[in-house]
Amino acid sequence: MLARALTMLENDGPQAQAIGVPSQLCPVVGFTGAPGVGKSTLIDSYVAELRSRGAVLGDRARMLRHATDSGV
Repeated sequence: MLARALTMLENDGPQAQAIGVPSQLCPVVGFTGAPGVGKSTLIDSYVAELRSRGAVLGDRARMLRHATDSGV
């Protein structure tokens, strides 16, 4: 169902609106890499940048800097 809804949204189809799919979905971003390459440092900076723009993050971040931020 989700795959069909995304296809409808990508094609700007009115069907997506008819079934109540929001017109804007938040992207999912994943970070992968070998141990020690700086993933945590990158994610920490990425979270800080998104929060400075007012973005609300729907998952958790392990970085202590952002642990008490209610928007993370």
